[in-house]
This record gives sequence, C-alpha cells and structure tokens, in this order.
Amino acid sequence: MNLSEEFFVDGQPPCKKKKIASSGKDFVVLMASSTALKTAVEIMSHTLIDATFAIKQIGEKSEGNVDLRVDAMDNSLVCACKLKIECSGEVNMTDDDCEFCIKLKPFLEILRALPGNEGIRICRKEASSQIEIKTLGAECHYYKIQTLEDTCNSNPLDICESTYSVDFDLTKLKAHLRVVTNLKSDALKFEIFKVEDHGEYSGQLVFKLSCKGQDASAEWHFFSPTSESQVSFLPRELKRAPLKTLYSEEYSTEYLKNFTKSMERSNVILSFNDNEPKVIVLEYSLGQENSSINFLLAPKISES
Repeated sequence: MNLSEEFFVDGQPPCKKKKIASSGKDFVVLMASSTALKTAVEIMSHTLIDATFAIKQIGEKSEGNVDLRVDAMDNSLVCACKLKIECSGEVNMTDDDCEFCIKLKPFLEILRALPGNEGIRICRKEASSQIEIKTLGAECHYYKIQTLEDTCNSNPLDICESTYSVDFDLTKLKAHLRVVTNLKSDALKFEIFKVEDHGEYSGQLVFKLSCKGQDASAEWHFFSPTSESQVSFLPRELKRAPLKTLYSEEYSTEYLKNFTKSMERSNVILSFNDNEPKVIVLEYSLGQENSSINFLLAPKISES
C-alpha cells in the first residue's frame, strides 16, 4: 500500500526546494546531550538510507527555541517516519524552515563517537554544502558531513487520529517478533476485540498478536481495561468470553523488526485507526521532553 498520497499534508511527495540564506550561518542547533539524536538516527538507519532534517523556529527568535524534525518515507512508500526533537538554536533563513539532507549511516558513526553527557552544536555556514558538528564540553570533537546535492522539502506528515492505542511492553514485543521471525512468517497479525456480555469485563478490550509460519503458528492474547492503557496477558476468566472483532490487519515482520531493533526504553505506544488506510503507528519516546519518533506502516496486501 502506498502512503505518499494519504499522509503528506498537501498530498504531494517531497519536492525540490531552493536555499535562500542570510549572512553568517543558515542555522545553529544546540543540544544539552547527543543521546536522543543518536538514538533517533540509529532507529531510522535500519529503514532509511538518508533523511531530510528540518529546523523549525518555535515562537519568537529571541526565545531561542527550535525543533529538529524529520518527515520521511522509505523508497517503497510502505512506511514513513516522523521525528521531533526539542532543542535550542536559531534559524537565519528567509523560509520558515531550514533543511539539510544527509546519509544516516555516516551521521550515526559521528554521533556514536560523541560523549553522551556533553552538549553539541550543529550548524551550517552560509553557502556551505557541509554540516558541522562540534562538542561543547571538555572533550574536543569536531566533524563535518557532506549534505546531498538535492535537498528535498520534507512536507509534514499528517498522522490520523487513532481509534485504539495500547501501551505495549517493548521487551515482550521484541520477543514476540523474534518468534515470528524464527517461524519464518513474513507478517504479524494485529487484532482488537471488545468483550461482550461478560459481567464486569463487558466493553473492555482484548488485544491479539498472531502469525502463521511454514511449519508452525503462534498467538498471544492481551487484555486492556481501556483503549489507552498498558496491556497485560489475558485473565483466565476472559478466555471463553464472547468477543466482537474491532480491528484485524497484517503488517510486515521485517519492517516491525527493523523499527524496534534499536529501541531500548521500556514501552512503545501502538496506535490503530478505523479509517483507510489502516496504518499502524509506533510511537517511541526519546527520553527527553517533547521529543519522540513515530513510524507509520501500511498493512500488507493479501496475495489471494
């Protein structure tokens, strides 16, 4: 399924954008720590080859608040990534947003070399084709990375309002994905049910993961008291309860495994909507305020 026409705000894929700069530096981004950015780039690098980063001034320029953002889609147009990191800095270009496009692997190697407990400065000088990264603490690190020739305008991705959201234990999800992979199943099925006519559990949600491999199958059942609470394994008394199907779609095992490979914090938010296309959204906190990464994945198309 193609996501490009559904989730870019203006319905258009990225287009060419001309740089118009003022004197000095196009932009300066300051971060108290490089950890959140390193985590985000590592997560994205398993799915994307390169990405266009946008620096957006927040509020008045004198306040010195900016967002570092990515709104990108993979080459197959099956998945998309939306990143936001809140930081300090300034934008000195005439456009609302300043952008640069770089390859993720070399950027990740630079970020891995930086001390995580020291601040960093990212900037681009006027008319330069290179991004400069410099540490601000006791250790002296200074790097330059070449931008790609054709910087693209990363139009903001419009994430649909979710119908169902579940707070899922990341360790469990990664363990289930390992089983799915080892069973040689290329898809993981997500189903959501509502408990009907079963006393105090009536109206509550049951969440199911399942897969069918070449020689074996697997399924896991979870219980969620509300549409936004953390799931737990299904109570014994609900195993024979009447259930109404609310949601049922299959998603690529490979994409899901790549999304979660470098996620290390405790939980991930899984969101689903009833509208077409029925994408799954994985939201992962980067461990600092107002900073997170979202992946949108289109369902697998049945071969039958």
